[in-house]
Amino acid sequence: MTVRVERAGVAAEIQLAGCMVSPLFDLDGETVRPLYTAPWPDFPDPLLSKLRGDFLCAPFGIAPAAPDRLPTRWQVGEETTESASSHAHGYPANAEWQLSRAGDGQAEFVLELPEAEPIARASRRVICEPGRVVIDDQLIPRRDTRLPLGLHPMVRLPEVEGGAVVLPPGCRSLATYPVPVDASSILAQDVTFDDLRRAPLRAGGSIDLSRLPLALDTEELVQLCDVTTPSVAVENRAEGYRLTIAWDAALRHCLLWISNRGRNFEPWNGRNLCLGVEPVTSAFDLGAVISAGANPMAIDGLATAVELTAGEPYRLSHSFSLASLR
Repeated sequence: MTVRVERAGVAAEIQLAGCMVSPLFDLDGETVRPLYTAPWPDFPDPLLSKLRGDFLCAPFGIAPAAPDRLPTRWQVGEETTESASSHAHGYPANAEWQLSRAGDGQAEFVLELPEAEPIARASRRVICEPGRVVIDDQLIPRRDTRLPLGLHPMVRLPEVEGGAVVLPPGCRSLATYPVPVDASSILAQDVTFDDLRRAPLRAGGSIDLSRLPLALDTEELVQLCDVTTPSVAVENRAEGYRLTIAWDAALRHCLLWISNRGRNFEPWNGRNLCLGVEPVTSAFDLGAVISAGANPMAIDGLATAVELTAGEPYRLSHSFSLASLR
């Protein structure tokens, strides 16, 4: 089921599965849908089946299937009952939410989580305002815990090579994933660098990750650590607009998921083309144990998990706005 709210030329479609939000904007007389919808209907997986838009991740990520394949410095401990999750990006991203109320250009959704989950209740309010869509999330912890948290907006990219330009914020450093994200991955692993336009390649040299799509098929993750301004703009120059994603400073980093047709297995089949612009307090998407443990990022002074107190609401807010480039 999908709920639609709108006001003043701005709309949002909210899918109850995962409470995934897709903003829509009236721009120069045309409707623009800047976020991504996966091209496979009803694939038998609770998260992938209707993958689209933006969703809440609590916890962010999932434990690696083979943690022993990580570099030794990333092997921080075994999963425990308290921190383990069988749900990619957490129960809220995989569950069916309930509509609480809707009207006047906004809607609120709620989710009661199972007893085994450290979060008892989640809510998500979607508000259409002139020129932007605002999303306010709230988590009520069941017990004291430390979790990686994040948001998962996925930006639709044009088919034209280099037709979109990523304008990232300043940050302390950029980091590549500890292992290849996929067999198609080309970046050097587990290294830091300082310019998205000069990302280090495993084979030597560098590549400009600010101009997408790339000329070659690949799958990559790059984390912008300790961003100075919690905002990323993506200029879709092929289609004539700039999308700005802004979030509150509670989430310290931004994970860029560059899905450039690099996955050749089901349901991806070499056709997935999007940019995840994912505000996080997390160590990549490596799950609760690694992010809450003594991982290399945490040892280096970066926050990779959030302290949550039983019964005390934890709030996040972010927004999407669109402007014409014409």
